[in-house]
Amino acid sequence: MSAPGPEELYVGYRARAPRAVTRFLRPRLTLLLVLAVAVAAILAASQRPFEPGRFDFGRPQAFEGTIGGHPYPTLTLDGEDGGPGASLLLVAFGKHGAGEAVRDLDGRRVRLEGTRIETGGVTMLELAAGSV
Repeated sequence: MSAPGPEELYVGYRARAPRAVTRFLRPRLTLLLVLAVAVAAILAASQRPFEPGRFDFGRPQAFEGTIGGHPYPTLTLDGEDGGPGASLLLVAFGKHGAGEAVRDLDGRRVRLEGTRIETGGVTMLELAAGSV
C-alpha cells in the first residue's frame, strides 16, 4: 500500500476535500442520512397515541374526604351511602408530589380545594396553594 499523494490528503483548512475522499464519503453519508430518517419514521409510527385526558385548569373545586398518606398521598372522598368513595391521588402545583403538604394529616378528615386531572382511568387532584 502506498502513501497517499498530497492531493488525496484532506486537511481541514482546505476549501474542498479531494475527489477520492468525496467519492468515498458521499454515498456512505447519504446512506447514513436515509437510515436515520427511516429509523425516526419507524419509531414515530410505532408510538401509541396519547390517552385522552382532562385538566380543569383554572377551575378549582372544593372536596371533602379523608387523607391517606401511604404509599402515595390520596384523598378518599365520602361515598353517597356514607361509606368511602373514590380515591384521588394528590399532587402539588405543577404535578409534583404532595407529600409535604399532607404529611401530618394521614387519616384525618379535611376539606380542600383542587383542580381535577383525569387520564387513563386515574384521577388526580392538584391542590390549590394554601387550601390544605
